[in-house]
Amino acid sequence: MSVRRRVSVRLAALLSTPLVAAAVDAQTQQMDAAAQPGAAPAAKWQLAPIRWGGALGLAYQLREFEGQPRSAQTTEQLTLDAASYIWQPWFIQIAGGLGLFLSQERQDSIDGTAARSVNTRGATGRFELGVFPVSRFPFQLNFDVSDSRSSGDLTGTDYRSTRLTLRQNYRPLGGASSYSASYDHSVLTSDSFGRDRVDVLQGSANYSWLRHQLQVNASYSENDRSDDDLGARLARLALLHNYRPAATLSVDSMATVNRDERRFGAGDAGRSVFDLRQVTSFLNWRGEADSPLTVLASARLSDASTRAGGADSSSRTASLNSSANYRFSRNLNTFASLGASTFDTGNETRTFSSQAIGAQYQIDPRRWGPASYTAQTSVTVANQTGGIEGSQQVGSVAAGHQLVTTFGGDATALSFSVGQNGSVVEDSLAGASQSISHNAAASWRYNAAQGLSAFAGVSVGDTRTYGNNPGEFQLLNVQLSGQWRPGQYSSFNANLTWQATRQTLANETGRREQRNLSGTASYHHARVFGVPRLRYTAQFTAYDNAVDSRLEGDPNALRDQASWSLEQRLEHLVGRLESRLILRLAEIDGKKNASVYVSVTRRFGF
Repeated sequence: MSVRRRVSVRLAALLSTPLVAAAVDAQTQQMDAAAQPGAAPAAKWQLAPIRWGGALGLAYQLREFEGQPRSAQTTEQLTLDAASYIWQPWFIQIAGGLGLFLSQERQDSIDGTAARSVNTRGATGRFELGVFPVSRFPFQLNFDVSDSRSSGDLTGTDYRSTRLTLRQNYRPLGGASSYSASYDHSVLTSDSFGRDRVDVLQGSANYSWLRHQLQVNASYSENDRSDDDLGARLARLALLHNYRPAATLSVDSMATVNRDERRFGAGDAGRSVFDLRQVTSFLNWRGEADSPLTVLASARLSDASTRAGGADSSSRTASLNSSANYRFSRNLNTFASLGASTFDTGNETRTFSSQAIGAQYQIDPRRWGPASYTAQTSVTVANQTGGIEGSQQVGSVAAGHQLVTTFGGDATALSFSVGQNGSVVEDSLAGASQSISHNAAASWRYNAAQGLSAFAGVSVGDTRTYGNNPGEFQLLNVQLSGQWRPGQYSSFNANLTWQATRQTLANETGRREQRNLSGTASYHHARVFGVPRLRYTAQFTAYDNAVDSRLEGDPNALRDQASWSLEQRLEHLVGRLESRLILRLAEIDGKKNASVYVSVTRRFGF
């Protein structure tokens, strides 16, 4: 067997598919027969035998959106897929698919009477191209056209998606550097919101030499919408450099250029542009393992400009800061800091300087049975010169203590903690203020050898400030998380956080209240009722802090903003026949939505 034949057979084994292995073997035989001794084989621009496949499906979906009539939709869909390669599987791989669907939707009127029936025909498709897919410089192209009516997703409105992705990676032989570039183009079209386009261009480079590491990241995104005045253009460039001349010394530097252009309405009054350029460097020196001294230093230059509503403003800042921490003992720590900065708005220039010293003392933990008690106190004195109101001196004294109690053993633990902190601040300009805070927490943790781990915790806090700028702040946080495998085929995972805050300020009437729920909880069973290949999945997801991701340049995001969603899936696979039942509940853009989706799909081919 020739050397080229052995190399090709090994490549086929690495690609680990029978089709690829057989194709490589056949192509290698042709190469051995045609190639001259010592001559490199020439690429043959011929298509290998095509693998065919596809699916034929029927789906029914019942949807009910708050404020809209109920609708029932029946969809028939045919998909044809193909895959092949050019010359060799490691040279160029291609795949694609074409789908046709016929959708009939029946919508009721608000009063419940039959209103209208709408028939929709459409096509979907995809194309994938991979050039040198297992090399150091793979190129990938993906083009996809999809329709929400053929996917069964729960959305506030039907839409059509067009997506193009180009990606190129490169890694030299030495392995000390790597490079990548990508382009994403996403367009959503709908009768409801018109056309929503997102374009994203990204590039990155990493390079290491001697004691240096350099990383460069660049991105540009643009979002344009036809139904409203919203839009954005975001440009980012970041250079990060790390230099470690010794084990005890490191220098991290970062240079960034950001441009944020938003469109909120028509004309110049509805546009804003924010530009920020800055360079920052941090130095960290820490002595040997037993050294009590740590030194930190930083330098920063920034230039910012804003144009909004026809008005322009700009500012430039330069600052130098340094601090040193010295640990006299495990109980006593001291610090000192120096700083200087210049702030230029174009109309005036201000120079500031600051100095501060402080100390913190913490007692050794005291143990009383299962309880542990700690206490600490700190003193800080600071001075600042160069402000509008002249020099300013601030002195503060703070103290606090905490009691923690833990019960349990290796498998389970129950913990309680209570704490109290107080501080007194004397400001030469603002006057005196005092604050006191109380906090309490309880948590339960369980870990069992049979695959069950769980955590539940609740914490509360209350802070009250008197004197200068009086106010109140309360916090309640509840967290639940865990993993559980009740059986061989089932699993449960959860990670949920609920938080509520309340704040009262002296210069405001009323209270600021906020509640947030975030996280996921899911249950999966791979063999429901003991039936092989009958799968059940339930997932709850909360997005209380959801943002408009498409406006921020995320091509994978949808227009709908869901606060929470609950999805249950029951799927059964028998040979190539797949049956699916999906129940969905969600709150999208503040409105409740529900959907029932049933589908039967018969696959054929590869």
